[in-house]
Amino acid sequence: MWLLKISLFVLCLTPSVILAQTTEHTWREADKITEISIPEQFKQEDAIIIQKDEFIRIEVLSFYKFKVTETTIKRVKILNENGLNVFSTFYTRSSSSRRVTTIDARTIKADGSVVDFNANDLKQISTQSKYELDREVDEFRVAIPGVEVGDVVEYIISFETDRLMTGRDVILNDYLASLKSNFTLSVSNRFTTSIASRNGLPAPEMEEDMNFKHYKWSMNDLVPLNQEYFAIVTNEIPYLSFALRQYISATNSRVDEISKSSWVDLYDAYLFTYQDKLASGVEDSKYFDEWFLNTLKGNYDRPKTDQLFLLFMDISENLEVKELSPEDSEKSIGFFLKHGYIDNKHLKILYRKIFERFELPYHVCFYRSKYDGTLDEQMIATHMVTDIFYGIDDANGDLRFIFPSTSSVNFHFDELPWFVQGTTVAVVSKKQQDALKATTTLVRIPSNSYKSNYHKSRVQASFNLKNGKQEISWRGSYAGTISSLRYKKASNSLKEGKGSFTENLKVEMTDTAFVSEQSTEFPYKFAYGAELDTTSELIQIDDSTYSLELDHWINHKTITLDRDERYFDVYLPYAYSDELNYYLTFDQDIELLNGSELETSLSLTYGNYVFSIKQVNSRTISILSRLIYLTDYIPKTEFEQLKKIDSQVKKINKSSLLLGL
Repeated sequence: MWLLKISLFVLCLTPSVILAQTTEHTWREADKITEISIPEQFKQEDAIIIQKDEFIRIEVLSFYKFKVTETTIKRVKILNENGLNVFSTFYTRSSSSRRVTTIDARTIKADGSVVDFNANDLKQISTQSKYELDREVDEFRVAIPGVEVGDVVEYIISFETDRLMTGRDVILNDYLASLKSNFTLSVSNRFTTSIASRNGLPAPEMEEDMNFKHYKWSMNDLVPLNQEYFAIVTNEIPYLSFALRQYISATNSRVDEISKSSWVDLYDAYLFTYQDKLASGVEDSKYFDEWFLNTLKGNYDRPKTDQLFLLFMDISENLEVKELSPEDSEKSIGFFLKHGYIDNKHLKILYRKIFERFELPYHVCFYRSKYDGTLDEQMIATHMVTDIFYGIDDANGDLRFIFPSTSSVNFHFDELPWFVQGTTVAVVSKKQQDALKATTTLVRIPSNSYKSNYHKSRVQASFNLKNGKQEISWRGSYAGTISSLRYKKASNSLKEGKGSFTENLKVEMTDTAFVSEQSTEFPYKFAYGAELDTTSELIQIDDSTYSLELDHWINHKTITLDRDERYFDVYLPYAYSDELNYYLTFDQDIELLNGSELETSLSLTYGNYVFSIKQVNSRTISILSRLIYLTDYIPKTEFEQLKKIDSQVKKINKSSLLLGL
């Protein structure tokens, strides 16, 4: 069997060419496959991991030159045809910063015979990085050979990087259920390391040699993570966190801090990152001062928080937030104010510059994105923090938030995104920037109610049975978290004259389409609408009967969970309400033939769905379709409620109105 040693040179080749240095690799001798005892809770799975061994090795090559190696070895038993289709092939990615150094695989038959992976079957495709536009990423596809139901597939994959891994959360669970999972962390003795076991994870076994400390964990019968959508798994399963704290030079003459271990250290580190560059010219250096004074002209006697709001509004209206070129990323704040665009990072710098110009005390708020887990005050570490936003105290002493906008969402004063709502943030402040101590308060951010997160639409459709045309008058509004998520996309669709600015009734833009200004007050509502003439969607069945398919009209965005089992609680991004009202009028008398068959009313603890259809008069039919997710949290014992709602909405979506003349 051959172990593929993929050099950096390979990553520069065209997609159709694969060159690799290879050395012979000897697997351990394959055992005859014996009957595996599968726990009852995993018998419905398509495949199961017999054993997984995962290794992270962090070593020091020379002064501030590091190598981190990550290796995973898995033995997976294929249990049925679906498992065969899905798990007989795997993909992985390599880049210049995280290089694949080993890929190998084999199939073990029931009698212990082996089918080896052939190096020539390794497929490579080069694509542009989604996150770094000037960098290519190579994707490798490994089709494991000769696999049949009942076989065991075994593979190994290793990555190397020279970027120091300062910390990480590690979950022993995998995409598949695991009968046994082992994890080993090997850290150079030149580092001091903090390690925490969470949610009942046993303490590690530890060994030490001349160069490394080795920490080993092992667990059995672990539930799978596959298709457990909308889960925060670290709330419920054992896992570990580690952080490198200090780097000690070879001569013990120098000790450097690696991962920050206190809120005040994180505060200083982030503000060091978010500081203005030296101005690229005299004009740029003056532009911030000119903008500041001109924007506040005539308002200097107002409270500072009111003046801050004026500056915030000017930024929201006149600065486009977008990705920057490498050249622009080195510019000063004055440059961006002058040219009318900025990115999220420099927006943080701009707000800080405003606070300090006002001499206004401010808070740095550290958050961890909702699905990444809980911000842990017991083990503060750099990798625990997703990013920061700012807080200030208004004239009444109330805490107000400023979350810098992104290229996809403009956030309002006091508005926080869905991935911060429902989480705990650390609010850190100093009386003076050079102070050695800071005050830290943990604040629980509430989630918006479905009553303030909503979409409503009202559509009046007139059908002309004689000429086969229909006229539609379309009005709607968004509010709350989904308002800000939709507004920029809706506005851009309108400007471009194409696409749709709602999830429902997807039609091409017309000259009558509009999107109103979004309110700056909670719940940040905006309206949209259009008038359009189209070919009738009525389908004539016979001389006196028509049908209208509902899939184009009833298009709620539901939560789809296909599995019959649920291992984790459900955390939706947000609770919300989606209400659609239709008024259908006809140029002739009509009769609704199947209204009673379509009537639906589903009222559950965690969500509701109503579909109501009525004949108002001989030429008018009204339809109400309303979906509500009452809360963003649903315990796993109740996840069937989500499936019932999803099933009922899809049933209506696939239905048709039957109309008789």
